[in-house]
Amino acid sequence: MSKRIYQNSREKILETAKNILIEEGVGKLSTDNLILKSGLSKGGFFYHFKTKNELINALSLKILQDMADAIQKLTEKDPKKKGATLRAYINFTLSKQNDEITAVCRSMLEVIFDKNNHDMEMYKKFGQDLIKKSIAEGISRENVMHVFLVLDGYWYNDVFGNELFPKKEVRKYIKSLTKLTE
Repeated sequence: MSKRIYQNSREKILETAKNILIEEGVGKLSTDNLILKSGLSKGGFFYHFKTKNELINALSLKILQDMADAIQKLTEKDPKKKGATLRAYINFTLSKQNDEITAVCRSMLEVIFDKNNHDMEMYKKFGQDLIKKSIAEGISRENVMHVFLVLDGYWYNDVFGNELFPKKEVRKYIKSLTKLTE
């Protein structure tokens, strides 16, 4: 067989895995289900991915590349060059296109957080309680949203070791972020 066929099969497996995660969740992401839904043989699947972890890693890389490509396209369409990348990142992140990626990422996080122990629900309730208390204290919903979005991004980067900005620089930002709570 030619390399091109394998590339297409690999892409088909990744697309099928993504669709299973979006439509059915991580619990249905089994080798047998992937083979059934992709129409490929077990040998064809295992040629490309020796383990489920290899598949998840490849899917993660594909998602990141899809995000980068979409953001680049939005950047190129922007007539104003200054700030085009950040505007593209904002527009992509808050678009329907990102909903699909979010669904896949959420499913992959279910592997980390044991859904049966309701870990994700616990974090959701924690955030909801803080939001309610902040609004009850008289902070505008818009400012609460700003603070949460910034802190969620900071938390994500810190947890996953993506020190995009030095901690000293980030800590200086606390003053301007805190102004939103006044």
